[in-house]
Amino acid sequence: MNKIGIYRYGSCNVHSLVNALESLSINYEIFDSTSLLKNYKKVILPGVGNMKVIDDKSMKSISKDLEIFSKDGGFIYGICLGLQMMFEFSEESNKKTLGLLNGKTISVEKLLKKNLNVNFNKLLLEDSHLNNNLIKKLFLNISRNARFYFLHSYYCNTSDSKILQIDTKVKENKVPAFFIKNNIIGSQFHPELSGKNGLKLLENFSKIVV
Repeated sequence: MNKIGIYRYGSCNVHSLVNALESLSINYEIFDSTSLLKNYKKVILPGVGNMKVIDDKSMKSISKDLEIFSKDGGFIYGICLGLQMMFEFSEESNKKTLGLLNGKTISVEKLLKKNLNVNFNKLLLEDSHLNNNLIKKLFLNISRNARFYFLHSYYCNTSDSKILQIDTKVKENKVPAFFIKNNIIGSQFHPELSGKNGLKLLENFSKIVV
């Protein structure tokens, strides 16, 4: 029960995340079916792959299982595509997604006038963010100037006031980068590819007591 579950969906690639967790000696297990969620208290939805491979019927079933898992106190951390999949609709796949969070994913081209955002960027962490108990735990011993690795063509857009959102900045544009709602966490950046700062974030996540 102390293992972190890594949900491998469709063509999802877990290699970099596994390497990161192993470098930190974090106990993990890869699983392929949400029927196995009962074996974990914390799960990660990795960020490399394509949600188009998940058909509508499976998406509804996965959504229901994850919703029950979350309501029962389980923590879900979505990374990049894993984050985007937790919202209600994806422009990339032109389909309804998990619906665990209110909002949808939109092409970054509409915001940044380019079709891909690739860079190391810092988060616009404000004092009010750091008053959040979960933020304190996740970013413990991580500098406010820490930079994380972004690689994405779509971003998440929400107007839900119950979602805590932290942005990053690309030129003059704010880009949503991190989300928290209750025990659902998501980062648009890849912690597993972000060097020591990302590894520290993963380590902090692994130490959260559920």
